[in-house]
Amino acid sequence: VSTFAPGAPQIYSSLGLMYESVLEERYRGASIDVEKTTTPTQDDNGCLNLENDKDEDEDGNNEITKEKKNAEDDDTSFDSRLDLARKAYASYHVAACLNKRNYMLWSRAGDAAKNIADMYDDLMRSSSTIKNNKRMNECRMEKKHWIITARDLYKTSDKVHPPGIDVPGKLAEAHLDLHEIAEALNILMDLKRRDTEYIAEHKNEKNRKRTDLERSHSLWLLYSDLMLRLGYECLLYNR
Repeated sequence: VSTFAPGAPQIYSSLGLMYESVLEERYRGASIDVEKTTTPTQDDNGCLNLENDKDEDEDGNNEITKEKKNAEDDDTSFDSRLDLARKAYASYHVAACLNKRNYMLWSRAGDAAKNIADMYDDLMRSSSTIKNNKRMNECRMEKKHWIITARDLYKTSDKVHPPGIDVPGKLAEAHLDLHEIAEALNILMDLKRRDTEYIAEHKNEKNRKRTDLERSHSLWLLYSDLMLRLGYECLLYNR
């Protein structure tokens, strides 16, 4: 396809962007609906009207029915968003396969996979999932699957030798999410070593620009998190 249609990767990449845009709109719409349902109404004098809430509190059966309905609505809304997220991932993945030397496409596919993992993580925190052990285990498995997928895609992107520290940082974070501490440590230490070498080479320059690592607060937080985990593992080992 890439031979006979050179523009195909761009088309699939644009399709992924479109799905992501629609997904963001769904999230915005959901947040607006939550605000509407949780904001109490006011009467003509500006006082809060809590009569309806009081009636609902008095009727336990209505509360149970309402809770079940909300859980069903949450599942329907999640499935709808998940479908869009998977389509975005698939679009970026196809685009990357058609243009294997483009690190950005592999990275975007990894981002899309990580987004799906985050969606399952959010679902695990919902009240309907917490009360369902089977659903909770399914979410854990799906979350791990998509983090592994993201890690593998970031690896592929990193093999193309992308500029900067963005892709290696994402790969290190994916390793850390999977408790692959040694792999994450190797990546971050390598970034720090290269950064130190660059600073040493340009130490005599008065107006030396700050390196990408020096300006990346997220990577330093990731590095700090890694050090804390290493310290914790050492404490467990010493016990």
